[in-house]
Amino acid sequence: MKISAKQYALSLYELTDKKSKAEIETIIADFVLFLAKKNDLSKTKDIIDQLDLLFKTETGELKVDLISARELLPEVVKELKIYLEKISGASKILLTEKIDPEIIGGFIARYEDKLIDGSLKHNLLYFQKQLSN
Repeated sequence: MKISAKQYALSLYELTDKKSKAEIETIIADFVLFLAKKNDLSKTKDIIDQLDLLFKTETGELKVDLISARELLPEVVKELKIYLEKISGASKILLTEKIDPEIIGGFIARYEDKLIDGSLKHNLLYFQKQLSN
């Protein structure tokens, strides 16, 4: 059975919880050797990403990628942060904003393994699909 990067990260997180710096260094060295034995060193980046997500979740932080057709007004971003805090339970939203004119209007928000697609392009495609049924 293959072990996912998320499972590795959770194991490493639990192993290092409340340990001293010296203990953590030993655990990580052993963990890397274990990954090598399992031929899973290629998962290292994904494991680190999952571990980062676990630490942010523990501290109440949520990393969100926000894509919009143009720069959003500060009031809109503020309301979106409040909404994301409410639905995710996070106490702090870390937004990374990106502009993509391909989505025409609206926004797309990605966090953890979730997607909120409020783009005009998505809504038009959905409307077109409904008309063809």
